[in-house]
Amino acid sequence: MPNCRKCNTRLTKFEKDICPVCGCKNPLEGMTSETMEITAEISAVGDLVKDYHPKTRTACFVLSILFGWTGAVYFYLRKVSKGIVWLLINLVLLGGLFTAFYFLNLDWLAYLLPIVIVYIFNIAMAFRFFYAMDYRDGQGNFLK
Repeated sequence: MPNCRKCNTRLTKFEKDICPVCGCKNPLEGMTSETMEITAEISAVGDLVKDYHPKTRTACFVLSILFGWTGAVYFYLRKVSKGIVWLLINLVLLGGLFTAFYFLNLDWLAYLLPIVIVYIFNIAMAFRFFYAMDYRDGQGNFLK
């Protein structure tokens, strides 16, 4: 729809003699009545789309298996607060298991069992990243 040349109000094709808002005579004088193609592709937001690299489920799976206890997968997904919480949970779990096994007089197993248990727990969480189709990254996009 064309606009009035004086007040820039949108006009219909029936209002070409006088503008109903400002009263300007011949508000479309010197203007073409061409319309914009509404089915044209809209350009993206530029920098946001150009710098965005989609996160993959495979990368999340590998990060979770190798460095799961550090919360690296959440930092990769740009969920920093969740990554810090995950690191703290794993450190408390390691400390608590170590303390429990140490007082059970398991000698060298007191050091090994907590690490193995936390590692197995993080491997189980890795499969969630790989098979869950509804998981999103920090920007709200689904994982590829």
